[in-house]
Amino acid sequence: MKHLVTSGCSFSDIDNPETPWPVWLGKLFPNLDMYNLGCCAQGQDYISRSVIYQVNELLHKHDAKDIFVVVCWSGLQRRALLVNKETTKMHYRFNDWNVGDSEQMRECKIGSWQDFDEEYQKIQCEEHNIIQSMEHIIRTQDFLKVRNVDFKFFGFNNLFANLNEHNFLTKSRGVRIDKKYSNTSYLFNIMDWDKWWFHKKFGGLGDWVNDNITNGFDGVSGISGHPLSESHKKFTEEVVVKWIKQ
Repeated sequence: MKHLVTSGCSFSDIDNPETPWPVWLGKLFPNLDMYNLGCCAQGQDYISRSVIYQVNELLHKHDAKDIFVVVCWSGLQRRALLVNKETTKMHYRFNDWNVGDSEQMRECKIGSWQDFDEEYQKIQCEEHNIIQSMEHIIRTQDFLKVRNVDFKFFGFNNLFANLNEHNFLTKSRGVRIDKKYSNTSYLFNIMDWDKWWFHKKFGGLGDWVNDNITNGFDGVSGISGHPLSESHKKFTEEVVVKWIKQ
């Protein structure tokens, strides 16, 4: 493997003040050609588009066996809106935005996608958001499989339990979302769970930090917010490095 593509939300954003796992991974494997696409506040829609774009670009020049993808998926409730010249005329929030004809995000030519969670949540129920997010994950999974590109997925926290985002590290998880919303069951069956890493039952990066590092976050009392740089470093050294084959 020579080329590594990573994506995610703020937990994977290399511009985050708390140095995230992709940066530590780059320090451990300096010879890798890395494409770090993580972007703060983004959801599954942007993450999927960024990975598909970058991998497709790499496949024009490189063999699939030399590419590996690691994705830290974001909250299932997050939705993004494409902001272009037309959008600036349609919605007051973007009236004063100056956008060009070919906007990029992390050098991906996919347009400018801005978080629009609160507006979507006025017209889309929780179940709708969950279904859309899982469809984006499965689309990415299937794209990579069809093109014989290996990958590893994990969540920034426990994505698949009915859980309040603002209290995502609580010990009482609630029911699995496919049990709460039966319409999502077929999506659970399509997901290739062998390609996922979980901390215990569906736990993600935040859950691992919570269980392994005292005061490992930048928020109140060290038990909320983003993982600290040292937390990311330890997570990378003890978990992520096991997925990298050179």
